[in-house]
Amino acid sequence: LAATLDHLPDADSRVVIRIPKGTSLKGVLDILLQKLIEPEYEPFRAKLRSAHEQLDPERAAGLLCEMLAQTLAEKVVAAKIKVLSNPMDRNSRDVVDYGKPDVLQTLLRNQSLRDRHFVGETGNTSAPIRRLVEQLSHSRDSNEEDDRKHLFVPEDLDFAGVDTSDVGQTVRTAIMQLSRPERRAAACRVLNDALDEAKQSLLGIDPTVTDLFDAVRAKLLEQGKELILLIEDFVVLSGIQKQILQVVIKEAFRDGEQV
Repeated sequence: LAATLDHLPDADSRVVIRIPKGTSLKGVLDILLQKLIEPEYEPFRAKLRSAHEQLDPERAAGLLCEMLAQTLAEKVVAAKIKVLSNPMDRNSRDVVDYGKPDVLQTLLRNQSLRDRHFVGETGNTSAPIRRLVEQLSHSRDSNEEDDRKHLFVPEDLDFAGVDTSDVGQTVRTAIMQLSRPERRAAACRVLNDALDEAKQSLLGIDPTVTDLFDAVRAKLLEQGKELILLIEDFVVLSGIQKQILQVVIKEAFRDGEQV
């Protein structure tokens, strides 16, 4: 599609940004930096460069554990309010049950579990958090099958083979609460719901991406051009998904005027 658009007679009236399948978030930021070179975008470019530099796998893995714990704490507060108004809201009840301080937050913040399970040693891409961070910084060729797990899976919360001999009773109790497969599946859904926001906090680019595209659209409108985003696999945008969605669904016309 990108090649077809580039060869149409009116190709100069469009700015096409293509994000291939397998692109890491770091690769997505690279694409944006390369495409948006005009001086008026420099404040946004500076913010994106800063986010780009944050994507060091060693540093980011530990930080993502903490950002996830913080995001869960915020979601628990909101979920408690929803449960009060609708006690049958299963999703909110799960957030309260598994996102509370003495379950997932405790597990994510325990240094022994970070070292032995969530983050592990350099090169251990099977460690859940390290695996997710690796996807932020390492792209795959678009012709290569990307078999990486971009989200948490229930097996990520199975601590059966992890040495927990030196962890406290609070951590042991939290692990016991996830001993059944259906509980690990529910807790996994809670983690995945928090993942995008946690990555945004890690990168510090909210609302930079939304503001950037608003500025780009305004500039292109002045030039009589349109912006086209071609995204082959939306999951690779984990960390800026919410902001990109806001860009995509934002109305182009208001009160009969193009905006």
